[in-house]
Amino acid sequence: MEQDNEIPQRPHPAERFAAPEHLLDLHKIAAELRKEPLSAHRGHRQMTIYHHEPIAVVLFVFEKDGQLTDHQANGVVTIHLIEGMVQVTTAAQTYDLSAANMVALAPGVRHSLLAKQPSIMLLTVCLEPREDANG
Repeated sequence: MEQDNEIPQRPHPAERFAAPEHLLDLHKIAAELRKEPLSAHRGHRQMTIYHHEPIAVVLFVFEKDGQLTDHQANGVVTIHLIEGMVQVTTAAQTYDLSAANMVALAPGVRHSLLAKQPSIMLLTVCLEPREDANG
């Protein structure tokens, strides 16, 4: 028996990513994320919408003042704002992004994000090969 406070049921990643081609309606996916009954973690919800090593594409929906705390990725990161306004901060600079703006970060660049208003963001990460992958 499913209860309201359980984690939302999404199709398993193996099912979501199985086809060789995908057409994704980002606004529709964002609307579905906003309808999820659980409260947003740190003011955001997210869903990996495509994953095929080494690429991961993740859609984020932020509430106003939602945030991602300081972190880094072991790969190239692109942050593409679809809707709203966010502030991305690195050690070198602060970027104010509005719809259709994108910032690209080299592997290992530490960054944080603050949503200045409700926003939709597409994150792409191209992970570096792991040194221990073959041995």
